[in-house]
Amino acid sequence: MLFQTQELGLQLFNCLVCVGLLLPQLTNGVFTGVCYTELGVRVPKTTGSAYTYSYVTLGEFVAFFIGWNLILEYLFGTAGASALSSMFDSLANHTISHYMITHLGTLRGLGKAHL
Repeated sequence: MLFQTQELGLQLFNCLVCVGLLLPQLTNGVFTGVCYTELGVRVPKTTGSAYTYSYVTLGEFVAFFIGWNLILEYLFGTAGASALSSMFDSLANHTISHYMITHLGTLRGLGKAHL
């Protein structure tokens, strides 16, 4: 009898833990969306970027810092995507690059393609 109640308690506890973790995540997502919506409505004629929001709410210095962080983020994101593309191409024995060169061509000014 004792083991049956422990088993039932553990099953109920596991469900409550899942609900207890899922509920704050959902409310956090909803409230974040509501905050961005409210901020977007209060700032007229904006595109909704992090730079604009920080400029309006926190000032020019913080916006300058966030703007440069966005530039670095885009730079590292582009470098990472380029590295992954090159890695997948080398794993595929350069068939992706050969297909692209033969069917689409190369960019001007980058030299001859190596086949």
